[in-house]
Amino acid sequence: LARSAFGDDVVDHYLNNARVELAAFDSAITDWERFRGFERL
Repeated sequence: LARSAFGDDVVDHYLNNARVELAAFDSAITDWERFRGFERL
């Protein structure tokens, strides 16, 4: 539906942007994650 409404280029751009954002999010460690990780050691 999105491809027919916006075209392949727009959808591919947003998919790539989402992948980049997810990779950046996954590479960051929050204070909560640090606390929980050390709590379990």
